[in-house]
Amino acid sequence: MKKPFFTILLAALSTITFAQEKEASLKKEIVSIDIGFLGTWINYERHLSGQFTLKSELGLEGAFGQGFISDGNTYFAFTPTIRLEPRYYYNFNRRNKLEKKISYNAANYFALTTTYIPNLFTISNVSNIEFQRGVLLIPKWGMQRTIGQRMNFQFALGAGPFLSNLKTEIVFGLDLRFGYNF
Repeated sequence: MKKPFFTILLAALSTITFAQEKEASLKKEIVSIDIGFLGTWINYERHLSGQFTLKSELGLEGAFGQGFISDGNTYFAFTPTIRLEPRYYYNFNRRNKLEKKISYNAANYFALTTTYIPNLFTISNVSNIEFQRGVLLIPKWGMQRTIGQRMNFQFALGAGPFLSNLKTEIVFGLDLRFGYNF
């Protein structure tokens, strides 16, 4: 009689002891490759503290269109970019409490995207296209989700100034990317 009672008591205590909420934190480092609507990027995201990370990336971003630049023909062009993006993941802990997938920082975030366009070279189907050297400063709202074990999806949007020595104008930023986390 005593053995079954102590066995049941021990099992009940162990489930109470281990039923505590698990502590989750953002991943310390993420290295990934993304492919998006108009470009490809290599990323490194580093956890700073709390819900903050810093994402840095090198990319080859593109543009396409039809107009006076290409004598009315459709054109495409790609140029290298360098981006720094501090992020604040505002619903990471909530997603963890709801037992949603949080691997590889799968959560919603606010970011200040700073992109430098150095205009080192241009890859294009038209010979006279050149990107203007400058800096983009775009506050964004975004979401990042993990698909399967190592794939991710990112969506972000915002608007901000494009600053160059020739002009300043408001531009829109849209990230629509699929990636692979290493």
